[in-house]
Amino acid sequence: MTGPIAEYGRVLRSRWRWLVWGVLLALAATTLVLLIHPPLYRYEATVFVRTPGDVSRVLDGGDSYAQARARNYAALARSDDLAARVIADLGLEISSAVLSRRVAANNPPGTALIEFEFGAPSPGEADRIATVLLSELAATVRTLESVPGSLVPRAELVVVDTPAPAARVVVLGATVPVTLLAATLAGLVLGATAAVLRSLFDRSIRDPLDVARISGLPLIGSIRSGPSGELTPEVRSVLHRLLAALPQPGHGVITVVGAGPAPTASDSAVFLASAFTAHGDSVILVDLDFRNADSTGLLSERDMPGISDLVRGDAAASSAVVRTPAGDFRGMGTVPGDLGSPAGSAALRSTLHDLRELYAFVVLACPSVTTAAAIAAESDVAVLAVRDNATTEEQLREVSQLLPTNTVVLFDARARPNSIRDSEADKRIEAAE
Repeated sequence: MTGPIAEYGRVLRSRWRWLVWGVLLALAATTLVLLIHPPLYRYEATVFVRTPGDVSRVLDGGDSYAQARARNYAALARSDDLAARVIADLGLEISSAVLSRRVAANNPPGTALIEFEFGAPSPGEADRIATVLLSELAATVRTLESVPGSLVPRAELVVVDTPAPAARVVVLGATVPVTLLAATLAGLVLGATAAVLRSLFDRSIRDPLDVARISGLPLIGSIRSGPSGELTPEVRSVLHRLLAALPQPGHGVITVVGAGPAPTASDSAVFLASAFTAHGDSVILVDLDFRNADSTGLLSERDMPGISDLVRGDAAASSAVVRTPAGDFRGMGTVPGDLGSPAGSAALRSTLHDLRELYAFVVLACPSVTTAAAIAAESDVAVLAVRDNATTEEQLREVSQLLPTNTVVLFDARARPNSIRDSEADKRIEAAE
């Protein structure tokens, strides 16, 4: 039992927003019903059947007689004839059948008590109905229980408690606070049920061990916090395994490809570039998001010379570099190049060779698997970035089959960090050649 319960707890913790939305929707629906549904107020009273006459001199003091009468008078309280007299006394514009349905009388077993509930559209009307109906019922009881020659009736009704002010009721006699509490609990149950069902049909990956098992590729680690500029144990572990995968530990071109949402590759590339910078290495981060000629890159805007300009020969390798906390950065450029063509791929490989001479590490944010395959020969290692709770098993299998053998996997369990262009520390300084 511990395993399944722990798994359900993990699902609810990871999908806690589903519970919140369930509660909010349930409360919103309940509030709408309260606003639309005509209000009904409940007034409560308890009556005791007393036996002051000769019945009280029997062996049980008239208790059995009073209990029997209590059952009968509880039924009599809902009669149409009694309701008609109350309507006539108060001048109400409703039928006796409607008023009878608003009156509830219950005799708890083994007692001579009658518990009354009176409903009305307003607290004042509920109070008046209760007062008049109890008075009419008491008069009826005195008439029925009167004995010729006796000064007192065999039974009479006595109100034994001080009724509380009328309270609004909604469903099944529940008050508004009880109804809202029930709606909250129902929302929690519905939200939890939806979260569990979604989890059962969700094929997204949440465990780093599943990443290695499904892809068949070595896992270099998991990242759970954004770039901080410090060599934390997490950063050291990832960096150590990545350097071990390079042919030359002190140099290399690293292609970062994402499986899943578009920002996965760029976010992980920023992390790796920041790790190399914190390690004291010279590094440049390059945006290779050329999937759409009409769109901006994931990391940069098309407002300055970049990698596409280098590929076309319109800029030098050391020009238009942006200094960032993650190291040097080069955007995609003003005009995307055709990297899918043999000429475009050759030009990109040549550009990467020039960058390799200038920097110890070249980190390529490459969302396109096709582009990554085109420059596989120039890249020393490919890093397949997998987004926690976003990358599906199908996406991971598909991408991992298209990548070269020198590929490792990085599991990204972070909230998406800000892009380089949104960072306050990103100061665009054109480096002099």
